[in-house]
Amino acid sequence: MGDSENYLRHVIEKEYGVGSVTSLRAVPSEADLTAIVETSSGTVVAKTTTDDFGRWSLTLQAKAQLRLREEPLLSDLVPAVIANDAGEHLTRDGDATTMLMTFQHGASISDVELTKALVQDVAYLQYQCAQQYAGFTPDIDMRAYARPWDLGSFRAHNYDLERYLEPDELKLADEIFAGVASVHERRRPVSPYAASQFIFGDFNLSNVLCTDGSVSGLIDFGDAVVGTLLDDIAIALCYLQLHDRALERGTLFDVYMTELAKYQDPPSSTELVDLGHLVRGRALMVLLNGREVARTEPARSAYALRYDSAAAALLAN
Repeated sequence: MGDSENYLRHVIEKEYGVGSVTSLRAVPSEADLTAIVETSSGTVVAKTTTDDFGRWSLTLQAKAQLRLREEPLLSDLVPAVIANDAGEHLTRDGDATTMLMTFQHGASISDVELTKALVQDVAYLQYQCAQQYAGFTPDIDMRAYARPWDLGSFRAHNYDLERYLEPDELKLADEIFAGVASVHERRRPVSPYAASQFIFGDFNLSNVLCTDGSVSGLIDFGDAVVGTLLDDIAIALCYLQLHDRALERGTLFDVYMTELAKYQDPPSSTELVDLGHLVRGRALMVLLNGREVARTEPARSAYALRYDSAAAALLAN
């Protein structure tokens, strides 16, 4: 980490009452430098950035986490944002901005067997997050930056498709982009699944933690976005299908949607078709964004391509 490590040591020990830093370990992240930090008073997570987008993103993440922690059922699952000695959730120091959080214990669900009970837990977690975010409007310009993981703006013209896709994948891409566009452009009756709202938007296997077979944490709020409940469900279903020990696709879908039906009316038949378009759209997004990062930032290729084979297989079947 070099100079970044020295900076983090300096700002954490100077601005936060968490004791002296004993070690730092960088972890993969797309928009900022993220490190797990051991201090004399325990483990914390630090995120720091030096550009305008990163600063905007950390501001959004802090607001999104604080909102979920207002709900007692979620407060133990979401990292607490640690205020600095001035009582602020972000620390500005020259060009750098830093956010410090509590460390959330648990294994990524990508590292454990994906059971029916765990799928039910993820469905309930996604429902609870969406409920807590309903009516939430963070005081930040949500349109300030293009969001590469926003299903609502997923369009073919944003990509050099021939560079990143094989010929058979190109044929599928035309169909998938048309399906996603039809979902977001069609005028539908007012429905909780179609209404615009703030969503977590990234139920990536790496972002959902579990302990003893149950969900124990939700991390990384950098892709929170204004979307729809249907978008949020599709993202969760897509990543669950990318698990290397996933349930059979039909079983997984039935378990997830049956769990949701305990808490809200099920989507209409048209919305279920839309959900299929969005799941495939997210899988294609995983391919395109991952391959683009791997080409432009070779050092991060292993991380960027970790779901590539599974996403390609999902689209092909």
